[in-house]
Amino acid sequence: MRQLLVPLVVFFSLQAQAVKIISMNVEFFWDTEEPHEGQIVGYGEGKIQPPSSKEFVLKAYGIAKTIEAEDADIVGLIEIENENVVNSIRQYLDSEWKVIFVKGRDTYTGQDVGLLTRFDVIPNTATNFPGYIGEAPDGTDKRPSKVLGIQLTDHTDKYCVYVAHLLSKRGSNDSARLAQADAIRNAVVDQYGQCDHYIVMGDMNDLPGSAVLERLKGQGDPQRDLRQTANTAGNNADYSYVFRGSKQLIDHILVDRDLANGAEFYTLQLPEAITDHRAVILDTR
Repeated sequence: MRQLLVPLVVFFSLQAQAVKIISMNVEFFWDTEEPHEGQIVGYGEGKIQPPSSKEFVLKAYGIAKTIEAEDADIVGLIEIENENVVNSIRQYLDSEWKVIFVKGRDTYTGQDVGLLTRFDVIPNTATNFPGYIGEAPDGTDKRPSKVLGIQLTDHTDKYCVYVAHLLSKRGSNDSARLAQADAIRNAVVDQYGQCDHYIVMGDMNDLPGSAVLERLKGQGDPQRDLRQTANTAGNNADYSYVFRGSKQLIDHILVDRDLANGAEFYTLQLPEAITDHRAVILDTR
């Protein structure tokens, strides 16, 4: 992992602002326009079939109504095909909502991430961090293929927001996924001092306490500053996905200490027509 040459200085506001955040894996939400992104979605044998026009509209509408019902401020969308998908959700929301999207680098699945927000967008801050390549302790290096960064403001505070979808646990991806987490963490550190609050969210394909989550929270840096407020232990532990009967929290929202203080974390079951994941939500109000 990259060594920091100077002590890490973090500038957080003294008073945390009221913000509600949702991270939502919307399970291969493709549009109806061809050709489709990646090599997974299509009409051939073994392909995931894209939605019909009716299915597409109903899914976009259902996601928008969930956002509206939760009265969210910042929404990360994972497993989308392109900007058109985000715009299609946006059309069912109030005019204050903005779309943030920068095309990613996953040419195999074609999956991407995007963001919707009611906050104002700081111009020229949207990025997919093309120059960041992380390194795992075993020397494996990897660049995140599905990551989006943006700076927002509510006219009181500035928020540095990062949405990511890391490599799955299929195959031997553990070191590469950790390297991706390292790259994102390095990007966060490099933006310290630019914002009052820091939010890292998405489908990290790993569990609380894993090397991936610990690195995202700041392990290996002079200051471990990001917090996870989810209930991660016991029979009532929060979960966002069920794998072979096992309830797992693989979708996460990590925030700075001030936002975490007194925040409520919970998950929300969504209709099967929308996703096989639960939405994860953090409310600091």
